[in-house]
Amino acid sequence: MNFALFIREIGRGATGARDLSRGDAQQLYGAMLDGEVPISNSGRSPSRCA
Repeated sequence: MNFALFIREIGRGATGARDLSRGDAQQLYGAMLDGEVPISNSGRSPSRCA
């Protein structure tokens, strides 16, 4: 899964960002809950991963 594509779409700021589709959001959050998203792509700092 290419997490950079998701980050690019939702991380453009208040005027440039777009919503994820329901399917994309389910896929992304499912991967986050399964621990498949690298910390560098999830926006969490290592100190907040406990």
